[in-house]
Amino acid sequence: MPAAASASGVFEVSPTSGPGVSRALSVSAQDNRGSFNTDKPRYNIGNSLATKLTALLIDDQKQGRKLTVGVGADHTRDYQKGGRFTLASAVGFGPLGSVAASGDKLSFEGDLVYTARLGTHPYTFETQGFSSNFFGSGTTARGIYGLMQFSVFDTAERFGDLDPFVRYDVVQLGQEGINGSAVQQALRTGVNYNLPYSQKLANLHVEYARNAVRGPQEIVPTGRSFNGFRVELRFSLARYVRHG
Repeated sequence: MPAAASASGVFEVSPTSGPGVSRALSVSAQDNRGSFNTDKPRYNIGNSLATKLTALLIDDQKQGRKLTVGVGADHTRDYQKGGRFTLASAVGFGPLGSVAASGDKLSFEGDLVYTARLGTHPYTFETQGFSSNFFGSGTTARGIYGLMQFSVFDTAERFGDLDPFVRYDVVQLGQEGINGSAVQQALRTGVNYNLPYSQKLANLHVEYARNAVRGPQEIVPTGRSFNGFRVELRFSLARYVRHG
């Protein structure tokens, strides 16, 4: 299969396909340490090696069913000392706790997206999980989320389209030398409304979240439960399409 390389060190393998199934493999050789090293960012192609395999297992356009799964891995060398892995609230992204994150990092991820129809109304379920280990600091982070959203109506331009959603997140964070792990959970619900005559480029997002975090004081200074709420008007050059 032919492969192409860009100047950034990203390689993509052309997708293969068969009856109802298609697959794509991507491989990159980059450096994604910048967000952990804002004081001394370094970008060296080849420092981070990542790969992901994505497979379209169901693509039934007549029935409106589609199933996509993906698995990936990433190995990044030499996160500098001083970086931290931070737990953030579901709404507002306020810091809730953190631990040091340094050395080589090995991460794995998996995701699944399933779209179908209930009568004439499409709905989508998606989930994604990850596991990361920072070997210099002995830090482990694991998490998963699940999301369900349902199209109440989609009238194109006249009335826009409305999708309520519900989502659950959980993240576990620990470090060698600290007794126990911190656990953050969030139950989130709300609506996404694409505005009329916006061609799905303008979206009103309303969300409520119930957050809970607990764990050792070395990671989470204060265990607590609290509510979050936000209303956002978003604009994009790409259409907000939720049931692809």
